[in-house]
Amino acid sequence: MIRKYPNEVFKEINFETALKKRYAISNKGRIASFMDKIEDGDIVKGGRSDGYVAFRYKEKDGDGKRNRLKFVYKLVAEYFIPKTSEDQQFVIHLDFSRDNDDFNNL
Repeated sequence: MIRKYPNEVFKEINFETALKKRYAISNKGRIASFMDKIEDGDIVKGGRSDGYVAFRYKEKDGDGKRNRLKFVYKLVAEYFIPKTSEDQQFVIHLDFSRDNDDFNNL
């Protein structure tokens, strides 16, 4: 069961291929894994890559499996920060803290 922070919103992440579980990203930078309802899922801790919080998962690739990685700050920006122009190419942490993935900090 997930305990939400005040004003926290989760949105389901769309993947290229189907995974065993479904995943959602929050505007506070947390990832939830769930089967049917987000509220009944669990928070995924994630790993680190060069100081950034990363979400690692495996997807089927033909006969085998392939390891994939998505950065949490990029997911938060993609799902919660509207892109107002095509010139916006980069996501920057405003406080320069690589592990603060709240949408207000990007």
